[in-house]
Amino acid sequence: MKIAPELYKPFLLKEESAISLKEREASWGSENFFSVREFGENILVYHPHFYGNLLYSSEGVEVINSVAFQDDPESDNEYLSGFKNDKVWFGIYENGELREEYTGENVYDRNIKINKGYGEYEEYFVKALSFGYSSGLLKTEWGYVFYPTIKDSESGGYIHDMFFCNGGKMFPVFVGTYYLDIRNWYDGSVLMGNKVVFSPEGKRLIEFENNDLGDDRMLSVFCKEPSSYTHIIRLMHARMWADYTVVTIDKYDLESKNSLWSVNVDALGECAVNSKFVAKVLGKDKNIWTMEVSVISFEGQEKISNFKLNTDTGEIIYL
Repeated sequence: MKIAPELYKPFLLKEESAISLKEREASWGSENFFSVREFGENILVYHPHFYGNLLYSSEGVEVINSVAFQDDPESDNEYLSGFKNDKVWFGIYENGELREEYTGENVYDRNIKINKGYGEYEEYFVKALSFGYSSGLLKTEWGYVFYPTIKDSESGGYIHDMFFCNGGKMFPVFVGTYYLDIRNWYDGSVLMGNKVVFSPEGKRLIEFENNDLGDDRMLSVFCKEPSSYTHIIRLMHARMWADYTVVTIDKYDLESKNSLWSVNVDALGECAVNSKFVAKVLGKDKNIWTMEVSVISFEGQEKISNFKLNTDTGEIIYL
């Protein structure tokens, strides 16, 4: 099929000679199928089904190899990862223009050993650092954490390292797992797998043992907000086997797995258990939080309560 000139124009150098694409093996699909996109001053040659994606300068010089990229469905951002001079590279683009980039300080050894369990290991070469927007990237108040899947298996995608991108620097943290759940935590920290708290520099701060993050069999927890590295404020209501419920707030210790205090949001009164419960933290002034809790019944009736909560004592002051 003949390609229109405007489609292959990005291949041309200033001297108008074509970029030579590297040879690569096809795992499936057509090796002749690829797309070309401009990213800022660079050009991405992208094969949807391969790991040989390359980011070139407009002069045809290879800038980044083994490129993986992910769109952000909630904004105009796109996230690219790959290898630059054998170091891990991560770039954030907005409307096609580079806004931020991070490069690892050391050469990344792409020859790794995967622990398969039962004393068995598999040697594997990291082809690319692929990740999903909702399942491989966390936006924090100081930067990003991305945790790429490097090999798919029956147990799920294998994740060898997390990468903390902070202040223009990137810090790898070994995890070696097939599943990873991370979330923003207290004072800019990151909680991994409900068990390990990391600093913004990727340092381990606290590790919990078999933590369920305060899940309750009898109550449905609809809000969990850390008030310290080891404590969370929970908002709960009865599960579906009850007819009516009240909204309860408590302070839960993740180390002892005990509730330190518990109060009801009396202003909301009794609520149908099949209602929709939503909690918002509107502001924090040390141990005094301003909160809003809304309850919407199945019929559409809404009750809202605004109050200040003392996270040390559980005292509620309604607004």
